[in-house]
Amino acid sequence: MKASEIQPKKLVIFDIDDTLVHTQTKVHVVKDSKVVKSLNSHDFTHYKLQPDEEFDFGDFRNAKEFFEKSKPIIPMMNQLKRDIATGNKVVMVTARADFDDKELFLDTFRKYGVDMSKVHVYRAGNSKQGTTEERKAQIIKTLLDKDDYSKAIMYDDAKPNLHTFMSLKKSHPRTRFYAWHVSLEGDASEYMREGIVAEKKKRKRKPRWAAYGPGPFGGYGYAVGYSGDGGAAAGGDGGVGEGWKDWAAAGALGTALAFGAPGDADASQSKDKKPVAQQVVKKSDPLKQVTKKELSKSVSGNPHEVVLKKAAMKAGINGPELAAFLAQCAHETLDFKHMKEIGGSLDFKKYDIRFAPKKAKVLGNTKPGDGAKYKGRGYIQLTGKYNYKKAGDALGLPLVEKPELVEKPEVAAKVAVWFWQNRVQPNVDNFKNVKDVTKPINPGMKHMDQRQEKHDKFMVAMK
Repeated sequence: MKASEIQPKKLVIFDIDDTLVHTQTKVHVVKDSKVVKSLNSHDFTHYKLQPDEEFDFGDFRNAKEFFEKSKPIIPMMNQLKRDIATGNKVVMVTARADFDDKELFLDTFRKYGVDMSKVHVYRAGNSKQGTTEERKAQIIKTLLDKDDYSKAIMYDDAKPNLHTFMSLKKSHPRTRFYAWHVSLEGDASEYMREGIVAEKKKRKRKPRWAAYGPGPFGGYGYAVGYSGDGGAAAGGDGGVGEGWKDWAAAGALGTALAFGAPGDADASQSKDKKPVAQQVVKKSDPLKQVTKKELSKSVSGNPHEVVLKKAAMKAGINGPELAAFLAQCAHETLDFKHMKEIGGSLDFKKYDIRFAPKKAKVLGNTKPGDGAKYKGRGYIQLTGKYNYKKAGDALGLPLVEKPELVEKPEVAAKVAVWFWQNRVQPNVDNFKNVKDVTKPINPGMKHMDQRQEKHDKFMVAMK
């Protein structure tokens, strides 16, 4: 039998709106030929038509608007492409009806690298029988009846759709059902309901760098002595002693002064805390202030590199040390293209107190959900609640309350310099030695060839 003749045993279903892409398209509720309500995709899913009301999907059929205004949800787009690549039966089941331009609709996904020749799109909006979740369930039931699938997996941002999907288990007892609820950020969490519980999904994980970003290791654990796969199993030290807390605390004064904060460390954390935070939020975009000349001299051609370089030089980082600093940050962010760790809830379970208490404790993640909340961000991929607090205290920023601030270029630069001055500088004598520089960041010493290549490029640029 040829490989192409082997039927996939896994059916993977993706919703579209707010699961794969974010859109601003509205569904209108019409009564007596007048629009009485306009619903976004989330509200539409939960809306129950009242007597004499009907839906108007006119805007939802506009392929041009969908193509131009849809914004991809990167973690779920990556999940879609992985499932296609592994040969699974992959379908999209949307609440929308037919688009006015099929090819333009498909181009929306093609431009993000999705092979739509291997994906069939089913439109529940073409039917007027039943609720949205019932229409979707009927489509999925037809697919399950047609082929003998061992697993059925659904990703959707609407829990009613997942609830109805799980109810199909009763009529298909030989199929194992997995329902994943997708948040607005693209985090997928296992969906459960009383009576029918989604089975625990165990996946053979690919290396993080192969599936996600922003760097080979997604940035987790850098400031606590292990980074990415660099734990005991990967050749790292598997953790650090209590001394790691001392260097972080001791660096607060030096870092505050390096950025021009007046007075001592306590003063920078109390009196200046609120004004600094406000200044960061209201400040004009530093990326737009980068000149063409500055950009032409950068190694990556990315304005983020220029912003980071200026902050580092202002803090006294120059010469070979500057080259080493920029090279490591470029490596962790894929040439400054990603300012936050990309992945769903499955990835961050490794750092959640419920699923990995040992690692979570080291990272300072004490509550369920902290793993995702305090994921890797910024140029150095600051990770873990403890480190967000230390960096925030040192810089006078509310990073625990607003961890997303670290994604902002001006904050990311300060955090990266703070980390470097307190974690790397005290442990490195020769910044030309990539191994010495890498070890404090990634004890597992992973991808040294890539780090060396980046280092060499920046060393040449510094001459």
